Amino acid sequence: MRRLFILLLLPLIVAVTCEEDDLASGFETEYILQNDSSLDLIFFPEGSSKFTIESKSNLTIAIDLNQDTNPIAPSDTFTVI
Repeated sequence: MRRLFILLLLPLIVAVTCEEDDLASGFETEYILQNDSSLDLIFFPEGSSKFTIESKSNLTIAIDLNQDTNPIAPSDTFTVI
């Protein structure tokens, strides 16, 4: 009888048990400059030194995390490039 009671009570306990939400979860937006050309490109970010993006390669310039599950538009980001 005790086993039956525990077996019936177990799904209820599992269903109402909550884990803390991970504050670092959300939708991550990554900003990448991709150079598909046959020439090297030079990227001049505001207030920084220049970066060379070699031919047929890419450069990650920023990553931003949004607590919602929507992508972040480049104009809405708080990430400083």
